[in-house]
Amino acid sequence: MIRDRLYTYLNEAPRTLLCVGPMSRNSIDVTIALANETKTPTMMIASRRQIDGPQLSGYVENWTTSEFAKYVRARDYGNYIILARDHGGPWQHPQEQGMTLSAAMTSAKKSFSEDIACGFDVLHIDPNMCTDVDQAIAAIFELYEHCLAEAKKLNRSIAVEMGCEDQSTYIKSKDDFSRLIKCIQEECQNRQLPLPLFVVGQIGTKVMEMSNVGGFKPDEATLQSVRRQVEEVQEAGILLKIHNADYLPDSILNLATDLGIKGINFAPEYGVCETKSFLNLLE
Repeated sequence: MIRDRLYTYLNEAPRTLLCVGPMSRNSIDVTIALANETKTPTMMIASRRQIDGPQLSGYVENWTTSEFAKYVRARDYGNYIILARDHGGPWQHPQEQGMTLSAAMTSAKKSFSEDIACGFDVLHIDPNMCTDVDQAIAAIFELYEHCLAEAKKLNRSIAVEMGCEDQSTYIKSKDDFSRLIKCIQEECQNRQLPLPLFVVGQIGTKVMEMSNVGGFKPDEATLQSVRRQVEEVQEAGILLKIHNADYLPDSILNLATDLGIKGINFAPEYGVCETKSFLNLLE
């Protein structure tokens, strides 16, 4: 199973998985080339705004999920790219705005079904636009059960990442985080479902325009809070993943593996770097 393989890979040695948003064809090509050149497993995290379909479309090359998956697989000759859905869930595509929860959930299920049929390995279930925590948790597990049923029907192995809140500039409180982990454990046990591979941690990273405006600082109090989150998810048999790591200095990024963070997301910074490169060439 993909969950067991990744869980073992990320725990057999101190490692943090690089997770890259497919901002453009160029960024996709470079990510595939670097993953194969360095022989390093790398996750390609496509949000529904970037890649979706065939019902809805995204802004990257106007590709459907199937076209995107075929493009990546044809160039990933060493099989180092882990295809992943980022921010899958209700109202996560602009064309779902104004839909009822029921309609948005139906649309999200169709998107996940297509992901699974196209060979995606990891699915991020993210109902953060729900009105309250109870509604979000119910949506997570309704979508999780749908994805597992679809994967079983197609004889496919998938892993899941769970998160149900907007990216924040502050570190999630101990009580809130503990409640989230406990809820995930209990729901998985009651429904007899495998645990997710990742839970999204809030450690104070948040991107706005061309900077990281989050409150993450490498002081002892902050690092202790992150270590606490890592220990809590590890005790539950889950891994901690963080989002919005763009524009952080190397001095902070280098702490990720030592802290036990197992996955780290980057996306908009790649688009900005590409745009600046084009401007420099034009000048």
